[in-house]
Amino acid sequence: MKSYLNSILLILLSVVTLTGCESSTESKGRKLYKEYMFKTLKNPSSFTVLEEIYEKDDSDYRVAWYLDYTATNSYGGVLRERTYLITTNNTLDVYKIDKYSNPKEILTDLLNWKYGEEYKVDTYMNFSH
Repeated sequence: MKSYLNSILLILLSVVTLTGCESSTESKGRKLYKEYMFKTLKNPSSFTVLEEIYEKDDSDYRVAWYLDYTATNSYGGVLRERTYLITTNNTLDVYKIDKYSNPKEILTDLLNWKYGEEYKVDTYMNFSH
């Protein structure tokens, strides 16, 4: 009986440890960008993330995301896109930047960028939940 209880305790501890690795800022941000993709893509169920890189600002308030993903267009063709996003609470800013050499560096730049400053952005959109 004691061995059985120890096993259950170990399993519960493992579950708590594994689920507690991601902050709520990250999980909210991931949920928000998936919601955005599902509302804007022609075939939302085809959305597949190939690579996700993210970086949080010092206050753990904003998260900058780099997504390399595929999705099916309205003609049935599979397109590959790369985009940058910033999530803040229930707001998502989408940046299309034709510079893919170092996503981590661009994420840092985006987090340090202040509105009103000049930054090379090809397309910018705002999405609020």
